Amino acid sequence: MQFLRAEELFQKDYISKQEYETALWAYKQSEIENEINHAQLQALMTGSKSEELMILESAIDSYSKEARLLRERLDNFTITAPISGELSRQYFQDTLVTVNNTAYLILTGPLRYENKYYLTEGDTVDSH
Repeated sequence: MQFLRAEELFQKDYISKQEYETALWAYKQSEIENEINHAQLQALMTGSKSEELMILESAIDSYSKEARLLRERLDNFTITAPISGELSRQYFQDTLVTVNNTAYLILTGPLRYENKYYLTEGDTVDSH
């Protein structure tokens, strides 16, 4: 609106050429801004574009593959030992792990000579 008024005034020699060019530049600038705003409005109204969706799907796929790789690495760090028993919570500098297996114990101890006939090698003993 201001540009049209400035154009009329310039044609009648009421304003200088510099003022007219300033009004023309402002008019062209506002047209460019209007086109940009219109394009942004169209993008918002139509939703995501197919290119954006493809980029997002690619990123999701990449993150899924990375998560699967990290799970596999974690599984590789898990040690499953073929040992039955309970892990001891006592740690020493020269020992990685201590496993206590209480299913079978060997008893070494003194036995009176006169009682030696009550036990033979390999006997099982119930403890109470």
